[in-house]
Amino acid sequence: MLSEFDTAVAVARGLGLLAADQHPDEERSQLQPDGYALIDALGNRLALVSMEALRSWIPSPAAPAHGAQPLSIEEVVGRASGPRWQYLVLRADLLDDGSATALERVRINGLPFDLGEPDDVRAHQFHELLDLLGDRGWELVIATVSNAPADGPAGVLRESYRITFKRPRPD
Repeated sequence: MLSEFDTAVAVARGLGLLAADQHPDEERSQLQPDGYALIDALGNRLALVSMEALRSWIPSPAAPAHGAQPLSIEEVVGRASGPRWQYLVLRADLLDDGSATALERVRINGLPFDLGEPDDVRAHQFHELLDLLGDRGWELVIATVSNAPADGPAGVLRESYRITFKRPRPD
């Protein structure tokens, strides 16, 4: 079954409330009394999907045609009509103490990427990390930066990056 967020995005796109180049942030988007607010990573409200629209677009899993089986994305929003993409989401904190920079808390598609393990891998900058990942046809979709929690020594700049890449999906 689709999550509330995925359903709201599908309904918003289907109703033309959300353009193809608008990308809501799942962590910021939320259900509100008057509907589901789709909000981007910068905190801008992209669309509000009314409760009526959400209810009308969510087929009942108990419908005779489907029995109690979960619905596929295709059954809810239709078949893909354009290119299909694979995504790579890189999240990392960059520490800068004025004399050197270092990457910390690196996650790739939500999984931790341990620098130094198992083969003493070293990457202090993003281009070094991207070299480790290899080109493999990835292109940049969006990059955001924000202040990371300051849990280190004073005078150390810490920024949190989220960089999303895509490439055509091999089918």
